[in-house]
Amino acid sequence: MKTNVSFFSFMFWLVLGSFLNSCKDPDFQNACDLNSKINLYSNVINAVSGNGNAFCTIPLPLLSPNGQSSDPASTISLTYSKSSYVYYTDHSISNIPETKGTLTSCTINPSLPIGLSINPNTCAITGTATAQTNTTAYEVTAASSDAIVKATISLRIAGSSSILVYGQFGSFTCSIPNNNGSCSGGSVSANNFNVPTGITTDESGTLYTTDFSNSRLLSFPKDTIVATTVWGQSGSFTTNASGTAAGNLNGPSGVAIDKNGNVYLADSTNNRVLYFPKGNTLATRVYGQLNDFTCGAVNNNGGCTSGVVSADSLNGPSSVALDSAGKVYIADSGNHRVLVFPNDGSIVPIAVYGQFGSFTCGVQNQSGICSLGPPPSANNLNFPTSVALDRNDNLYILDTSNHRVLFHPSGSTTASKVYGQNGSFSCGLSNNDGSCSSGGASASNLNNPQGLALDMNGNLFVADFSNNRVLFFPEATTQTATRIYGHNKNFTCIVNDDNGSCVTGTKSASGLNGPQRVTIDLEGNVFIADSNNHRILKY
Repeated sequence: MKTNVSFFSFMFWLVLGSFLNSCKDPDFQNACDLNSKINLYSNVINAVSGNGNAFCTIPLPLLSPNGQSSDPASTISLTYSKSSYVYYTDHSISNIPETKGTLTSCTINPSLPIGLSINPNTCAITGTATAQTNTTAYEVTAASSDAIVKATISLRIAGSSSILVYGQFGSFTCSIPNNNGSCSGGSVSANNFNVPTGITTDESGTLYTTDFSNSRLLSFPKDTIVATTVWGQSGSFTTNASGTAAGNLNGPSGVAIDKNGNVYLADSTNNRVLYFPKGNTLATRVYGQLNDFTCGAVNNNGGCTSGVVSADSLNGPSSVALDSAGKVYIADSGNHRVLVFPNDGSIVPIAVYGQFGSFTCGVQNQSGICSLGPPPSANNLNFPTSVALDRNDNLYILDTSNHRVLFHPSGSTTASKVYGQNGSFSCGLSNNDGSCSSGGASASNLNNPQGLALDMNGNLFVADFSNNRVLFFPEATTQTATRIYGHNKNFTCIVNDDNGSCVTGTKSASGLNGPQRVTIDLEGNVFIADSNNHRILKY
């Protein structure tokens, strides 16, 4: 019986093959040409004969995880600039990928957060998200008439409620200095803080924070709330002694990391800035103390005694930043100036902001003849506490006691834009009501701001200390904030630990109490040093 079935099966395929062969177009003799009738005939005969290796190999576009076709002959490609994105609620976004060829469709799976959509022809993701979401992986599929490519990206929608807390053992409801793990004060450890101030991140996402009252700098691997490296305490996480040696600190308040992973640390109470090579917790360079690692004098003029202001002295430096060329910018707060140092390791500055070019003057609101103001101007400063540079090396200076932020075009010591004073360079009042009088808080004024930072897109974030909030200013469009942290979209509220109704409440993931610094990592995650709550919050 089996033999008969096999015989009839063989005869069926033989007859079918002969029929197809008799109908083939003599102009097409390439057995692997998809337009040729011989293609089907040849593959049928090969199937019958068992010659599996004789099947035609039909080239199709190969797919790679980033959406870029790995086949050079592919007719289309799809590439997003990054693999991971953080966007914000109530903020318009436009993520336009790079494409090649003519796309006939674009789809995404799973569905995007509410308020966002994907363009079916360009794969651009646009819209305004209305609610926070967790990080989610999405597969984008682009197609043309003859090819398909895919890209995998992740999106997270951030808002004004924190998703991670450092310094309080993961608790959003605790704010104890040197928390022992049960929301009670204890000894210093790798898990706690006592007035965290300066914060920054490196390219790997590692978080660095100066722990001011514990006289140390801590680093945390990405999304880890236990520190793995400590500066200032000889490698110990359980001590908080201060000192003036190359491995000691005393009230550090600012930190910056260069592109090679070297650390610059504003050791404020020691009136110096220290340089630590990557991987080293002993400083090899000191600014402000004439190469003396054992001195912490104010305006050291030699002999480790306090003297007059000079080009190479410092008085309570609180912040440090670097430009694209590696030049070092130091906010010399007590001398009411910002100093710029060359990128060759020299400890002698090459430029000064806030003192009309004078390295020997250190008065607030300098009038141009080394005498006190007022009023403020586009050229002077009153206790600057933070500095930052954008991707074009434009300089932002937080002029704390003038309650403003100054924008200096690259290379210019005269500010061309001011935040916090309704456009006026001659006013320096807290919560300026628009007529150079102190009033209530608004989206365009400040009160004792302590920290600033810029994200990769040039958007400005300001830690508005006495208003218990952090403000977000869109890039180059307005001096009015469009987003707020700490007050549930309320720009007129100033209470600490706002419960969402402009009333001081219990500690939470959304309230703030005296935020001093802010930083944004390469993915767009926002970190705030909520100093009086002795914690760092990630949004």
